[in-house]
Amino acid sequence: MGLERQRDGVVTLNPDEEVQERLRLIFAKFTALGSARAVRTSLAREQLRIPSRPVRGPAPHDTVWNPPRRSTIRRMLHNPAYAGAYAYGQRVVDPARQQPGRRRSGVVPMPLEQWAVCLQDVYPAYITWDTYLANRARLQANRNWSGQGGPGVPREGKALLQGIAICGRCGRRMQLRYSGPQGDFPVYRCGLEAQDYGGAQCQEVRAPGVDQAVAALVLEALVPERIALALEALGQLEREMDALAHQWQLRLERARYEAQRAQRQYNAAEPEHRLVARTLESQWEAALRAVESTERDYETWTRDNRAHITAQEQQEILSIGEDLPRVWHAETTTNADRKHLLRLVVQEVIVDQKRFRGKVWLQINWQTGASSEHEIIRHAVSYREHSEGERVLYDVRSAVSAPKYLVLAWQMGVAQYQREWPATRPSAVGRRRLYDCRCRAGRWREQGHRSYLARTGTNEGMAAWTLHGMAHRPHSGSD
Repeated sequence: MGLERQRDGVVTLNPDEEVQERLRLIFAKFTALGSARAVRTSLAREQLRIPSRPVRGPAPHDTVWNPPRRSTIRRMLHNPAYAGAYAYGQRVVDPARQQPGRRRSGVVPMPLEQWAVCLQDVYPAYITWDTYLANRARLQANRNWSGQGGPGVPREGKALLQGIAICGRCGRRMQLRYSGPQGDFPVYRCGLEAQDYGGAQCQEVRAPGVDQAVAALVLEALVPERIALALEALGQLEREMDALAHQWQLRLERARYEAQRAQRQYNAAEPEHRLVARTLESQWEAALRAVESTERDYETWTRDNRAHITAQEQQEILSIGEDLPRVWHAETTTNADRKHLLRLVVQEVIVDQKRFRGKVWLQINWQTGASSEHEIIRHAVSYREHSEGERVLYDVRSAVSAPKYLVLAWQMGVAQYQREWPATRPSAVGRRRLYDCRCRAGRWREQGHRSYLARTGTNEGMAAWTLHGMAHRPHSGSD
């Protein structure tokens, strides 16, 4: 749609300025937003349509403005002609996949390296070839199917490392699942080996602790760049407003042109030919109503989205940029926004919780090409898995009472999800017995039973029955 072949065979940009600017806006929005769906949503919100030129229908080869569709935007981003290249062989027919009676079946897309012909700098371009390759790579990365292996588009889930967490055991991209009573507790899981080949699961890592550590490291890394980020955000906002205002100006210009054209056609008609005159008059009136509607919409947009930012607003944006943690934790910042910001500086995070006991090992691969290694204490379900299990057991065994035992367990991170843990709770009793962590009262009682057994010669079974009330000495009612 953006190119036009002249009678002498020379290919030029579409002479319609609005068509050119709309296509450039689509490419710019994809660079900023990162997905075809986000571009479609933005265009629909701004009431901007996409030009097309049908080869069939009542008006072939005329410019038609259609509502934005994701499939249309994806085709534009995949089309090398917008980068000034002539290509042939982007798709081939696989006879094994053809279906009888369906002419277009069996069509298989080919990788760029296997195209039959690809000649660059043949046509005038809307984007550079490097930008085209980056767009293709981004579209491929957005396909988060298991067969594609891309990180996918950042979504609204709680897990910050969605799509960029890599298993440190096998190197595969980790899956994300939600567990817990409400199904809202994120867990990074590497289970492709077990799922595909019936092997053992590599690991499962709870997401909250890892996400908090990575977020803190990212915010710390961005400290020197906060002012530059604020200035860049300010300039980006100004450029977006100017581009949208220009789109509205082009829409107004087109609507006024259509009204003037309808007026000229009406004036050129013979007054005696009433049938033609009435039809042209109705077309002129419809064009004038379209102009009025477009002007009202433009006034509404201008009122809601001022094209120029005041000095006070500029200062507010700069102050927000200086306090990036406040923006990160703000309620108005969505999880998708945080993931977008994270991916600007982080390429992937390699996670391994089995390398060290009681710790999660992280390797952050930054977008600059550098990498850094970190360790965080993880939640341990037993003392054996705790990073300082021996010391914890010694401290707990030395506790003089069950409450102190619970305080120690809480401080060591072993029982951080046990909000209430009375000494009589079965799980608490079993855990104390498992690790020989009886409280003082239990030890005294046990020592008393042992001395009693030694004095009376009673066996262990009878002592247990007596202790739990299943066997007792008969007594009179007067006792």
